[in-house]
Amino acid sequence: MGHSVNASVGQATVSPLPLNFREGVLPNRSHMLRMAASLGSGAFRAALHDDASELERRLLRLSALAPDFQPADVVRDVGVVAEVSRRFGILQVDQVATAVIATLEGGDNVAFAATLRRLMRLGNSALFLLACQLPD
Repeated sequence: MGHSVNASVGQATVSPLPLNFREGVLPNRSHMLRMAASLGSGAFRAALHDDASELERRLLRLSALAPDFQPADVVRDVGVVAEVSRRFGILQVDQVATAVIATLEGGDNVAFAATLRRLMRLGNSALFLLACQLPD
């Protein structure tokens, strides 16, 4: 599944990350990868740690709204998570993100919801939150 996103230049900060919790915001893949690389894996994970509880609430709400939820809306978000996790060697996140993409492509909404819940429970789940919040 290809991703073509125009790059935008952004400033990276260690804490706090400038996250705006808005519905329907897709990530800017290039900006996210640049920011993660500039911080280094330790600082990047530390800066994201406090955002994990907000991520969990949002994903629980999405799974509760399953009939109205459009899985295709998060395809690109999950792709960003997979790429960042590969760069930092976060294998478990990468495996779950790959499973989410596979269930989306197969049109299996039940499996999609289950893999999203698994992603939510991972220790580095805030990567998903960041991917969802970076604007194009």
